[in-house]
Amino acid sequence: MYDRDYGIGALWIIFLPILLPVSLLIGNIFLFDALLVSMASGLLANNLLHIHPALSVVIGIITLTVVYKLYRTEVGFWILGALFTLAGSGVIGALVHNATGGDLIWGWVSFGLSAFILGWLHYKNRDADPLDFLSILFLDD
Repeated sequence: MYDRDYGIGALWIIFLPILLPVSLLIGNIFLFDALLVSMASGLLANNLLHIHPALSVVIGIITLTVVYKLYRTEVGFWILGALFTLAGSGVIGALVHNATGGDLIWGWVSFGLSAFILGWLHYKNRDADPLDFLSILFLDD
């Protein structure tokens, strides 16, 4: 058998600290969202469903493709943008709430500010292609 605690879980440690700064540097928050969701789906498939790590990677790639295809539609952009904004704001609000010793005002204020910032970043990138950063690799003379 394989060790489930190794494999996909190591991807979080290796890639998560890289994903956010890189996606912010290239100015595309949907790239970060799509990669985060695909990593989470692979991790959940491995840990909860006890699927082999290699198949979990395939599930992550399929999830990345589906999220990308949905993002490229008009309705999908608004649905995914709203979901990612609310999810990210909820995580930030909960972290601040816990970090301040359970202060609800700090939790809600940070939720509101992060919802505004994340919503603006998603709206700003509505016409951007999440894979457009690959054009950097193929510069013309």
